[in-house]
Formats: sequence, structure tokens, C-alpha cells
Amino acid sequence: MAEFDQAIASAGALEVDVAHLNNIDPRLRQLANAVHEYVRASARAAHSVARTGGTSGQSALGSAQIEEVPGLVHRMASTFEAFDANLAAAATCLEQTGTALARVATDYRTVEERNRVAWAEIARRMPR
Repeated sequence: MAEFDQAIASAGALEVDVAHLNNIDPRLRQLANAVHEYVRASARAAHSVARTGGTSGQSALGSAQIEEVPGLVHRMASTFEAFDANLAAAATCLEQTGTALARVATDYRTVEERNRVAWAEIARRMPR
């Protein structure tokens, strides 16, 4: 717990150059695109192989004649659907965070504006 408290204290002491905030949005969008295009695609491919990669296009888990296999296939499909939805939500959150930080960078360009902004204002703009 002490390590966590120390990490939080260190994060609170960070100083951010607002000019760098302009670079965050494109990087977060690249990351979100990678999640959509590569991570989700890889997960779909792995799920497809497990679902139909067995003999004669059957489940790689085994024959449907084995009592446990249909239940496993169903649970695996449900788990995959939840995982894929979570990946999509994470990518969307990355995009929204980038947009919010770009707005912060635009709205608080000068030193005076940055000095007036409170963390609560920044936090309010972040996606939930």
C-alpha cells in the first residue's frame, strides 16, 4: 500500500507542458486504432480457430458428442463477446480521452489560463 501512496504522491507532483498535450490526442488515436484493427482482429481470429479449428470444422475443444464440449463452446463464446466488447470500450475511451486532452490544450494555452485551471476541471472533461 505504501508503494501505491508513493506513486499517487509522485503523480500529483508531475508538471505537464501543455504544448505536449497536443501530441497526446494523435497518439491515443493511434493506440485506439491498433486496438480496433489488430488486437480485436487477433482475438477474433483466435476465437474462430478455437470454434472451428478442429477436425472437419468442428470446435477445437473436441466433438459436440462429448458431453462437456457444447457447454465449453458456449462459455468460450460468451467470454469472447465480453472481451471484445471491453476492448471496443477501451478503444473508445482512448479516443475520448485524446479529444478531451486536446480541448484542454486548446482552452488553456497561456500560463495565466493554466494557472487558473483546477484538477477538478480537467477531471470533469475526462471520459467516465
